Amino acid sequence: TDLAVLERWCVAYEFWRRAVKNITRQGNTITGAMGGMVKNPELTAKKEQESEMSSTGAMLGLDPSSRQRLIGLAGKKKATNPFLTI
Repeated sequence: TDLAVLERWCVAYEFWRRAVKNITRQGNTITGAMGGMVKNPELTAKKEQESEMSSTGAMLGLDPSSRQRLIGLAGKKKATNPFLTI
């Protein structure tokens, strides 16, 4: 349902905001277990949430192309079934 998709988008947004906040605070690299600098894992989390927001946003019509697709689907009349009149 749309409600479940909207909830998925909202959860992804919340996790995305947390990742952005942590990246801002920690930077793009952090000290790894062996003492060297490694890519901050929050960058991966951020990218995954962006992907989730993009896919669920498309389902909700939050971008121009998916919005046009949804409007097009809503504007089409259902094909009549000739067997219903028999």
